[in-house]
Amino acid sequence: MFNAFPDLRATTESAFGQGDWIAVRGHMIGTHKGALEAPGVPSIPATNKAIRLPFAYIAKLEGGKFAEVNLYFDQAAMLAQLGLAPSQPSQRKP
Repeated sequence: MFNAFPDLRATTESAFGQGDWIAVRGHMIGTHKGALEAPGVPSIPATNKAIRLPFAYIAKLEGGKFAEVNLYFDQAAMLAQLGLAPSQPSQRKP
């Protein structure tokens, strides 16, 4: 992601934790300036289009360091914003 979106920035909207676990919700903003690569598929050349994607992650800490991170974001929405997939109506309610 950082090669494809070198200016990628994440903003936290809410976060909470208990014990060794934390959960974060926010959004990522970036511009597609490099090849987007994924295992088993051809890379997608830069489109120079901007994205804004909501994300969530759940992480486990051990000894003050991340031991496990699970990141969730809408890949279909990212491809639509890059002009590589059909746009879908927003599922978010106002």
